Amino acid sequence: MPQVWDGISKERLIKTGNSETEERSTAHLKTILKLINMKIQKTMATVFASLLMLVMSFTANNSFAQTKTKAVMMKDCCMMKDGKMMVMKDGKTMPMEKDMTMKNGTMVMTTGECTMKDGKKMTMKEGECMEMSGKMGKCSMMNKSMKSSTMKKK
Repeated sequence: MPQVWDGISKERLIKTGNSETEERSTAHLKTILKLINMKIQKTMATVFASLLMLVMSFTANNSFAQTKTKAVMMKDCCMMKDGKMMVMKDGKTMPMEKDMTMKNGTMVMTTGECTMKDGKKMTMKEGECMEMSGKMGKCSMMNKSMKSSTMKKK
C-alpha cells in the first residue's frame, strides 16, 4: 500500500524526480509531524494533569474524612462514670488521678467538683462530660459504652 502525505504519494514524488518538489514535500511532512507531536504531547499533558488532580482530590477527601471522624470520636475530656471521675485522652479512658484546669480556667477535682473561673461551683453528675476547653455536656462515648454494657446484662 503506497504511503500518501497531503495527497501526494511517495512513488509519485520519486517518479517525478523533481528534487525541489521532493524537498518541499519533505519539509511539509516534517512540519505536519511536528504539529502532530505537539498535539499529542499537549493531549497527554492534559490527561496526566486531569488524572493527577483526580487522585489528589480523592486523597484529600479521604484524609479529611478520617481526621474528622477521629476528632469527633476521640475528644479528650473528663467525665463522671460509675460515680468515679475518669479522663479520656487519645481515646483511652483512665481514672482521674489529679485535679485538672481546663483551657477556660475551670478547675475539675478528682471528686467531680468543678470550680468555674468566676467562682461558681458545681458537681458533675453521672454521664456528664467536660471537654478540655471547659465546655460541659453529655459524653457521647460514655453513653455508647453504657448502652453496650446494659445490653450485655440483659
